[in-house]
Amino acid sequence: MAFSKWIRRISALTVVAGVVVVTAVGGATIASADTDTATARSVVSSLGAPALGQTTGTYVYNVTQGEKVVARGGIRPLIPASTMKVITAYAAVRSLGNDYRFTTKVVMGRSPGSLVLVGGGDPVLSRGDLSVLAKRTQSWLKKSGASQTVRVDFDDDLFAAPTNAPGWESGDMPAFVSAVRPLTLLGLYSTDTSRATAQAFVGALQQRGVTAIMGDRVKAKYRAARVARFRANDVTEALGALLPISENNVAEVLFRQVAKREKKPATWAGAADAVTSILMADGIRTKGIRIMDGSGLSYANRLTARTLTETLTLIATRSDMSPLREMLPIAGQSGTLRNRFGQDPARCAQGKVTAKTGSLPLTVSTLAGLARGDDGQQRAFAILVNERPSGFAWSTTSAAIDAVAAAVQGCNR
Repeated sequence: MAFSKWIRRISALTVVAGVVVVTAVGGATIASADTDTATARSVVSSLGAPALGQTTGTYVYNVTQGEKVVARGGIRPLIPASTMKVITAYAAVRSLGNDYRFTTKVVMGRSPGSLVLVGGGDPVLSRGDLSVLAKRTQSWLKKSGASQTVRVDFDDDLFAAPTNAPGWESGDMPAFVSAVRPLTLLGLYSTDTSRATAQAFVGALQQRGVTAIMGDRVKAKYRAARVARFRANDVTEALGALLPISENNVAEVLFRQVAKREKKPATWAGAADAVTSILMADGIRTKGIRIMDGSGLSYANRLTARTLTETLTLIATRSDMSPLREMLPIAGQSGTLRNRFGQDPARCAQGKVTAKTGSLPLTVSTLAGLARGDDGQQRAFAILVNERPSGFAWSTTSAAIDAVAAAVQGCNR
């Protein structure tokens, strides 16, 4: 869809029912139909909360009307924290599609009695999935008359060798994110997820009566005979792990998957190039943004509130984005918003706002999502707070951000 052109700041004009108006309030640009004027003024008022500080970016867009509601620092490049996952999720759906299935397979090794577990970049592979793969492998061994004593090597060559993303803190890996490899288990935080996953597969084989021993990292033979595979997990399932609980590992594997699909190198730079190209192709403005990872853990990331809001506008309106919309946490009810919007003046927005949270220690708190007002209008919004004032408790800043989101929804006027 085409977004409205940037509207020049001018003096306040008279509001006439049903007519588009342009005004400037508290340094914020407002441009919308008269039904949004009260919303815009309420948002600007909420942005005055001292706990938000001065380094902020806010953008609100009326999806239903196709008009900007308010922008305050909306094109200012800021650290997005985990609202970056909105971008990653959007790119994954646009590039791979909701039904794209990830494949983990076992192939014959280069020597007799050896198997190779090949990672296909499944971000939500579980121990239960490995158990299914082990059952299929054991069945193949039995049917083919092969030895029940095997060595299990592993191939994680699909992605480039893992490194820290630019802007990650020295202690981030593996405390908050694993080294990014195409062979991993959901919830596994390790510097070598491939080896740990292969060890878990060896254990699953042993439980099925196969005498399996752990091998090494190898490159599987080209067109090696397939023994078994597991490909039940798809992008929609990955979104269900990514967005509600803000799972960093899932984000980073999807980030690399997008790079592969777009025929870019499976590196940080290649993935960033792929994601940026997808945004640009869809008409989302990318001026000033800088993408360093898929999770938002990097302090070197930069997004604008406008870029996030334009992405969310497409999430709200595209039919292929329906699963993504359904995975966003609900204010006061689910995911990372379960314990948010619990006090006035934001309490009234519980169940009426869906959004992705973001935070980085001490300095960054963000929120980006969708809100449907009592007037029936749907609005997309992004609120980015950097250099969070240290004199306020973290919960106070979060509550102030929630109040802005409630103003977008319109319930706290």
